[in-house]
Amino acid sequence: MAKVSIIGLGRIGLPLAGHFIREGHHVVGYDTDQRLLEHLTTGKNPLPYEPGLEDYLPKLEIESTLARALEGADACFIAVPTPLVAGKVSGYVVNGPVYQAWAMTKGKPVAIVSTLDPREVRAICFSREIIYNPIFVRQGEVLHDLRFSPFLLLGTDFQDNPLVDRMMTIWGRQAIVADTITVATAALALSATLVARAAWANHLAATAITLGADPRRVLDIIQADPRIGPAFMNAGFPPGGPSLPRFFAAWCDIAPGVPYLSAITMEGLVARERILDRARAWVQANIPDPHPRVGILGTTYKPGGMDTSGAVGLALAQLGWQEGWHCTTYDPAWQHLRSAEPVPGQRDSAEQVIEQSQVILIATPWLQFDLLDFGDKPHVKVEELWP
Repeated sequence: MAKVSIIGLGRIGLPLAGHFIREGHHVVGYDTDQRLLEHLTTGKNPLPYEPGLEDYLPKLEIESTLARALEGADACFIAVPTPLVAGKVSGYVVNGPVYQAWAMTKGKPVAIVSTLDPREVRAICFSREIIYNPIFVRQGEVLHDLRFSPFLLLGTDFQDNPLVDRMMTIWGRQAIVADTITVATAALALSATLVARAAWANHLAATAITLGADPRRVLDIIQADPRIGPAFMNAGFPPGGPSLPRFFAAWCDIAPGVPYLSAITMEGLVARERILDRARAWVQANIPDPHPRVGILGTTYKPGGMDTSGAVGLALAQLGWQEGWHCTTYDPAWQHLRSAEPVPGQRDSAEQVIEQSQVILIATPWLQFDLLDFGDKPHVKVEELWP
């Protein structure tokens, strides 16, 4: 058993702490958000839609200062957001905690799980102790993804670094080890590849319709090929959330003017407008009133995703305001978001939205929405409108 410190207890760091507790380690957590620390110390779970997390939170030791969180640690993991600044995944947020952890842990590994830009990673991982360790997870499924991840990446620019072996011992698995620029490039390229697959799926669906083929069956057949598989091969809204759009934008900044990247971006925009057009047509077909009362269920980008970036529900609400609709919205995760764009018409329950609406668009397919009683009011899952 190792003593592991997690710096940053957000949507990735907190489940990461849960994972290491599950693996039998003693885990200490710290975050600069004192309100979050108060919630955790009083037993509140800030991520209720992360399955299984509540089982491990009672064993998480919370410290109110960085120094105390790092005291006696065998390894430290930095899990703080890295914003997109001027086209780069900026590491300025990471620099402070990385340097402090490096100075305080005296030769122990400091692992950065936050995504870093390949143009900055080497300057951030300036010492043998600082190891780039990006993880590939989905919000709402982080614990699952950490347990069943097919690979572990470790980046270091120091040959025969013994701390790499220490990291593999803590993770309990072997790793793919490379220099930091290679690991950072691979991590960013992976995200860009997923965005490209989603764009290709939309292109295939649109082309199938043009040819008179069944677009869903075409995609089903393609997904059945084991060389391709189903991941990100469904037509629909372009990928949203806090990660993929940001990392794809960084990749485009690394390789500006590449027609293929421009085509991916355009395909996403076309798919977005196509789906909004379908939603508009569906509302008009069911309620010819020029100012219908439209309910929108779901404003997070995916079930379990504690983020509204690129969400279908927000785009539908914006469309409704432009069209003169009277929109009401609800998302079960809304009250748990640490920060979110306010949505006018937000209601406290799905039942309120149904009661106050003439038609209902289900934008985020939360399972609990399947149990709702819509009565005789027209309702549809937006994902069924396209293709």
